[in-house]
Amino acid sequence: MPSDHEFLEHLLDAVDAVESGNRGSLSDDRWLRENYEGRFLPFVDRYVGSRDENVAAETILLLASARERSVLPEITDLSRRGGDAVRMACTAYLKTLEDDDEDIPRLFDIVEHEDGHRFMNAASKLSRIARAEDVQRARRTYGGVSGEMRKAMRAVIEGIIRRNPSMEPERDLLLSIPVVPDEDAFDRFLSRATEYIDVRYRENVSSKGGVSAKVYANVADALRTIRRRLYNEADNLVYYDLDKSDRFEELSGLLSWASSDLEKKNVFKDVRRRPSMHCLLYLYPDAMLQHPSLEGLETRSLAQWHSVRSEEETGTGPRSSLRLPAPIAERSARFLSNLRRAGPSTAGTASGSTSLPRGTGPGSESSVTGFPSHSQTS
Repeated sequence: MPSDHEFLEHLLDAVDAVESGNRGSLSDDRWLRENYEGRFLPFVDRYVGSRDENVAAETILLLASARERSVLPEITDLSRRGGDAVRMACTAYLKTLEDDDEDIPRLFDIVEHEDGHRFMNAASKLSRIARAEDVQRARRTYGGVSGEMRKAMRAVIEGIIRRNPSMEPERDLLLSIPVVPDEDAFDRFLSRATEYIDVRYRENVSSKGGVSAKVYANVADALRTIRRRLYNEADNLVYYDLDKSDRFEELSGLLSWASSDLEKKNVFKDVRRRPSMHCLLYLYPDAMLQHPSLEGLETRSLAQWHSVRSEEETGTGPRSSLRLPAPIAERSARFLSNLRRAGPSTAGTASGSTSLPRGTGPGSESSVTGFPSHSQTS
């Protein structure tokens, strides 16, 4: 997928070539034709009314080959008042779309009732010419096939989205797999989703001014899942009891409220608390530790660092360039002194280990799935 800058640069080169007398440099440019997307229309449309008639005509032909339908009113108008070359290009544009309008129903009939080689050929052509109003019909076939056939129909939907950038916000919904009508399954979904938002989200998330990034991501993902399911069940409501339509509307309202509420939350970064140097020395006296403030120095155990520091201070050992930063050394020294005064009962067991209350050791941080449970927030 080319960037705006890349497409514009290629387009300007082609326009310059046409202005220099190289006919076909714009309309026959395969790269421009294959990489064109609806979002590039503002770059191309400006040349439809170019004073250079050749540039205008070739731009119109390029839009015809890209099946850009949003300029249809403008092209229709130019077909009556433009120069000879422009009117001929407009006629070709209008004839191309007219032919497509005749072919599209026939191609859909093939993908809906046949398979194999004919199916793949029809889907391939639909991916290039299908209109915005054809997307729901394409989705019905998309949900009714599998394997390579589903991939081919996905390409049809993606082609429609590519030519209609206004549909881009709905890409996730349009490419989701349609749901086969199942009233019992839908009833269970409505119950779970309503409880999720109206009870658990309202109590555990909505009541808070801010949430962690992890909770935010999990809740946003859950709301997207609910939105996709509702979108894919909308066409199935005609097969369900009337109360399902009422519950559908109720859940849709809750979803809209929760989505808006979540967007207003302050999101703070998840930070894993690290044990202090005192705790490390107490728990792991022989552990090898490279503290961030000791970059470039040899890694030693905490006990060795304190041994070096003590020998230097008492004069019983050689001076060494390997020493703990003074603030850390002083705090650790005070900590060791307190341990010695407190006696061996606080220094751990004979094996050098110590027990911690449950839930306070490394890796005990609570995980959040979807959103905090009642026990985590009570």
